[in-house]
Amino acid sequence: MLFVYVSMLESEGEKSIFEEIYLSNRKLMFKIAEGIVGYGWAEDAVHNAFLRVGKHIEKFSSISCNERRSLCVTIVRNISLNMLRDSHAMNMDSWDDYKEPAYTASVVDKILRVEYISVIERCIQALEPALRETVDLRLVWGYDERETAALLCISQGAVRTRLCRARAKLKEMLLKEGITHG
Repeated sequence: MLFVYVSMLESEGEKSIFEEIYLSNRKLMFKIAEGIVGYGWAEDAVHNAFLRVGKHIEKFSSISCNERRSLCVTIVRNISLNMLRDSHAMNMDSWDDYKEPAYTASVVDKILRVEYISVIERCIQALEPALRETVDLRLVWGYDERETAALLCISQGAVRTRLCRARAKLKEMLLKEGITHG
């Protein structure tokens, strides 16, 4: 499949950058897509992500290995979420089939939980890139300390340090948002 992607590119420099991106990120991208859309659609999501990478390869030439990985993760995550959103929209035949949910205490709890999650996501996105990448890989995607260190090209001690700093900053941001426990 790499040959197909590389054949879209013009210069040898672009081809070598794309090859490096492909070889170092394809497994991670597949794992992320699989977690969102399932095994059956993950390959399509990764394929579409690499097409997008190829289309914008000039943006990848001036950024570091970690930034490339982060950008690839973001691209495949967004494509997977769009695929998931589109599949849900296609499953609903018309608005006539839509029923308003009954608002019980459990529904209200779920709504509050979703609001808290959106605040937490916003706070994570506000972290500096190095801390955000570490939090994403370690806590969101479930990589262990050793895997996270390898993916970010840093030591395991640096992963622990970044997580400690990220937790402190997140705690501070969440307190400002009015979330004090949980």
